Amino acid sequence: MKDLWTFGKLSKSDLNETPHGILKVQADFFEKRVGDTLFIKLTTKRLKNSDIEYGLATSFEIVAPMLDGYTYTLFTLYSKPEHDYPVAIDRNAKDNDVFEDLDPATFEYEAKSEDEFLKNLQEIFSSQSTNSVIRNLYSKSYVSEKY
Repeated sequence: MKDLWTFGKLSKSDLNETPHGILKVQADFFEKRVGDTLFIKLTTKRLKNSDIEYGLATSFEIVAPMLDGYTYTLFTLYSKPEHDYPVAIDRNAKDNDVFEDLDPATFEYEAKSEDEFLKNLQEIFSSQSTNSVIRNLYSKSYVSEKY
């Protein structure tokens, strides 16, 4: 029988322009800058709250293995499983297990395109608070590793 699918064989590079692919690429950049001291963990969970338009929550977490696996959630990305955009970003979501009380009005960023999403990420990644968290986790991990 003839193959009726119209897309070619997918590879990881095909995903680089999707929101989750962009997060993975940025995680790789981050890990190259900090060596083996810190790493990024992306955790995606299905939302059971049917009151909001997003069905998935992906936590972008900085993990410090030398600090007994301490994990800091930098932000949570909300998306629809079957669409790239729109997405929303919340920097205040800290408990990855409780998403029932989400209020979309409190999301700090919403992006309807790749350009908007990249602009939002640039703002988050270059912020003073983000850089302070990274510097502190790196410093404390470095000291723990050496002594």
